[in-house]
Amino acid sequence: MDRRHASQSSSSSNNPGSSAPTVHNNSLRAPVANPDEPLDTRKRVRTSTSPEDVSRPSTPAGAAIEPFSQMSLGFRDDLPSPTKRQRTLTDGEIPAATILPIQDESTVNSRNLTHAPMRPTSLPPPSESESSPNPCPCDTSIQRRAGIFNALLAYEDLVLEVTRHLDVDELVTLYSISKEFQILANRHFTALILTQSVSKAPESSRTFLFRNYLSLCIRDPAQRPLEVRPAEARWVPSFRWLRMVLFREQVVDDIVECMYQEGHRLPRRASLIIKKLWYTLDISDNVRRIGVFHDESFWSAKDLFTAKMFVLKLDMHLTHPMRGNGETGLRRMLLNQRSFSVLARVLKREEMITQLDMLTMIVRYNYIPTRPPTENICGVPPQDVGRLQWEGWGKSEIPFIPIDELISREAIRRNLKLQNYYIDMMIYGYINKQTWEDNLRPEQRAERERLARTNRVEEEEDS
Repeated sequence: MDRRHASQSSSSSNNPGSSAPTVHNNSLRAPVANPDEPLDTRKRVRTSTSPEDVSRPSTPAGAAIEPFSQMSLGFRDDLPSPTKRQRTLTDGEIPAATILPIQDESTVNSRNLTHAPMRPTSLPPPSESESSPNPCPCDTSIQRRAGIFNALLAYEDLVLEVTRHLDVDELVTLYSISKEFQILANRHFTALILTQSVSKAPESSRTFLFRNYLSLCIRDPAQRPLEVRPAEARWVPSFRWLRMVLFREQVVDDIVECMYQEGHRLPRRASLIIKKLWYTLDISDNVRRIGVFHDESFWSAKDLFTAKMFVLKLDMHLTHPMRGNGETGLRRMLLNQRSFSVLARVLKREEMITQLDMLTMIVRYNYIPTRPPTENICGVPPQDVGRLQWEGWGKSEIPFIPIDELISREAIRRNLKLQNYYIDMMIYGYINKQTWEDNLRPEQRAERERLARTNRVEEEEDS
């Protein structure tokens, strides 16, 4: 027996309650720590058997056991060995090699590891090449920034509903500064524009169809082809057409409001009739204007009646009811301008305020000079003198048929006999046929009620 076994035998004889370590064929146990060694200097040993220990050949009986410092305990190379730790482990602390990632509090309590230090389990952020190997410039999900509106861009129908409540200037600004919204809008450009026009100007969007105003249209940003020419992209309404529709809706409302403020009431359908007159006024030749009036689906008999009432009410507004000042030529000049915006500004007293303004408008409308002008006439350039009376607004020598005359011609052609209803047109809106009382404006009704209260108070004081 060598010296090592002799020392073990002597130690076992000195300690009767202890026994020498037994070496089994398929297992290897670490030596027991010396109980006489101080507690803080004892080394923690691993008593579990690793797969590497099982695969290691067994030690034959009677062979010498290696000391702890030279014994291989089967730790993996990537895990820290207890012999390499520099600081002393405290009570309840587990070596780093045995700490497992803990997901929730229930797992911690079930494993009795509440006081164990938790190591970070999150992985480092991926590199730029791993997150987006080949980012596509059209992929909005990659380029989308954080924000409430950018989150709404994932729901296209909701975005169209939100933009319906925006002003046209705000919509143009959003389209110009937001790349994500621009990509979405280009896919549904027609729906975006028509949603705005139908919600804010339904009558104007149905009257001034964008197909009839090709100069206010653009090619489809989504490059959808035409049915007749697949090589070309189709035409869609633009922001210019939307601005035109909203502007005309406001102008017609101003005309009806001004007529009402002066006491000349019109039926509700009058706003649509004024828009139809404006649409007919946009046509640059007489042949197509007459063709539009012949279309009974566009100009019905009721529409002609209302149009004639509007012309008659305008004559009453432009003439003095008692002295009879004024003439029908002023009404004809205003109805045959390039746009009804001139009529709206005149009714609002923003244009044609002085006699010089009236002369300037007459010169531009139908003045025919005796010789070709070389200088301005009443502030009108020579090329604009009398140009509004010709077809194409000066591009032809055929005079326009006035729009009010076209109404009378079509009524005669259909044998409507509108002349029998002139009195009814004049008194419309002034007398309530149910009570046979005057229809007063709100300010007139308030003034009459004030006078009635004053008279009542005076009668009570006298009595």
